[in-house]
Amino acid sequence: MNRKQRLLGASLGLIVLLLSGCIPGVGSLIEAPRFSLAPNGAQLVRLNPPGVGPAAALFRFDVNVENPNSFGLELAGLDFDFFVEGNQVARSQFREGVQLAANGRSQLTLDVSVPLREGIRLLVDLGELIVGQPTDYRLDGTVSVRALGSVQRLPELTIVSGTLTQPIRLGAPNVQLVGARTGVREINTRRVVVG
Repeated sequence: MNRKQRLLGASLGLIVLLLSGCIPGVGSLIEAPRFSLAPNGAQLVRLNPPGVGPAAALFRFDVNVENPNSFGLELAGLDFDFFVEGNQVARSQFREGVQLAANGRSQLTLDVSVPLREGIRLLVDLGELIVGQPTDYRLDGTVSVRALGSVQRLPELTIVSGTLTQPIRLGAPNVQLVGARTGVREINTRRVVVG
């Protein structure tokens, strides 16, 4: 074979390889990244009750991600649903673009804000979590990867799941007023004088 024929054969092979992910019924050549929760990687980090900013609970998940492929790829995005005790309570996404070397690993942080308007069942679950009762959760979603020159959206999977068991310590915020900076001249139980 001459050089031109080898180049043509390699080009056709590459085109077939790239198109195989776009043709229904032909399996993708890209294996989905694998996810696992880092130690102590699931936490309720903030709870804003109604009247204190947006009424929401902020959950944070520190996730290890592994590329099982023999070529590098970019984790272009995650679109996922957050479930608490089997009930879908929030939808979120991650779009930071994490580079993964061939057979490489990285870590990412997924923050999920759950509006407290999701109902009484969520408030009961959060109340149980605050006092240290085990609370089951899972993140289900789709992964988008950039590899071999294109972005591919892979089939839905469970990203991580587990049980939160940490008791939450709630405390009132510390507020300090410095009179010279605020213009407050007098504070007592009946009035505040601003001058």
